[in-house]
Amino acid sequence: SSDGCSSDLYVRVSSDDQAKNGFSLETQQKLVLEFMQRAASEKGLRVGNVFVETLGVSALKIPLPTRPAGADLCNTLNKGDHVVFSRHDRAFRNVRDMSTMVAAWSALNITAHMMNLGCDTSTSHGKLLINFLVSAAQWESETKGERQREVNASLKASGVSPFRLPVGTVALGVKKGKARVLAWDKQVLAIGRLLCCWKKRGVTQRDRKSTRLNSSHTDISRMPSS
Repeated sequence: SSDGCSSDLYVRVSSDDQAKNGFSLETQQKLVLEFMQRAASEKGLRVGNVFVETLGVSALKIPLPTRPAGADLCNTLNKGDHVVFSRHDRAFRNVRDMSTMVAAWSALNITAHMMNLGCDTSTSHGKLLINFLVSAAQWESETKGERQREVNASLKASGVSPFRLPVGTVALGVKKGKARVLAWDKQVLAIGRLLCCWKKRGVTQRDRKSTRLNSSHTDISRMPSS
């Protein structure tokens, strides 16, 4: 029994794509809460707090103790507590960050559980497996960044902006390595404003299909501002 010790939950989603591919905050919380409740009954732990990281916080660039929810988690944990993650890469994508935190937690007899791996930091085997897979997660993130930078450099060299431009703008040519926005395309801008207006008014896709948009007769002065 672990009288007075709690089992806390930490969840994180860094992008909309992750949320759509089974890593949503709600899915993580459901899985981990079920695990925590089982652990609480088996080990006599108290189900503790849920720490939810805001969208867009990178585990590669931002160490756990300096993330908003991560800092709250670290300040809440006490000697003998447990902390549960649905996946190792929800907690860490940086080996140094992981090593620092596991060492600090081990000194306080705090155990970190990685549900997807079926292991925790209470054993040398668990620490080895987590270390190896966090290394792979860091490699994956860094490789994605390298590929994206290569694509961006290629687009810039071709005079195309690698970034999403404001509705109605056109980019052409390169100046000091950056694509230049030369002008506002009035026709594109008018269509963009109309689509925004439809969205605000709750116009469905079926309604849009039944509406014939003739750009040559669009009165831009009557279009709602974006």
